[in-house]
Amino acid sequence: MSSQSRNNPFRAAIIVFAFVAAITLWRYSSGSTTRTTSASRTAPDSPAMAVSKDHPDALSKLAVDIRQTATSPPTLAVKVTNNYDSPLTILTWESPLDPAAIALGLLSITPAGADKPLDLPIVQFRRVMPPEPDNLVTLQPGESRAQDLVLKEPAVPVGELGGKASIYIKGSWSSVWPTTADKLTPEELEKLQFGDSVLSGGEFKSDAIEVTVG
Repeated sequence: MSSQSRNNPFRAAIIVFAFVAAITLWRYSSGSTTRTTSASRTAPDSPAMAVSKDHPDALSKLAVDIRQTATSPPTLAVKVTNNYDSPLTILTWESPLDPAAIALGLLSITPAGADKPLDLPIVQFRRVMPPEPDNLVTLQPGESRAQDLVLKEPAVPVGELGGKASIYIKGSWSSVWPTTADKLTPEELEKLQFGDSVLSGGEFKSDAIEVTVG
């Protein structure tokens, strides 16, 4: 009787160990499956490349230029013009038409007399999906749209600019569709650059201009 009582704690320990091992193995297996599924959703990029073959010159026909509209505070008008022969719809996120273009690091600003651009702080944004209608800009052939960007603290250390600065805007198109916004389906907006009908990856860059700081 006493021998059996002494064995009971040992048996209980074995049962607890086996239970913990089973739970650990289950969690590991579940975590591995989740990671694999997530990776497979972000991998494909071939659809965008296939569509580019149908519209190989579309992104290069989006002309970007900037001009100064005010000196105090220094203000720029960034304009995008569609020189393609059909409508193009632009997702404004991380484009020249993004109001947050400065915070996103799209502007290169070199003070007069400096040999390199300012090292500006860059902010990462978490966007709400799918994009809202006002995040989409449709440009008909020959049509333009502009966005004002104001150079001010804390995004731009205006005191370091001196009297003048050389500025241009540069980046990559996130998502552009060769159609009008009203024809985009919810599925296309959810997939963005991984969709079957989107153009993405092409670079944009304006000419540099001399900006006067008032």
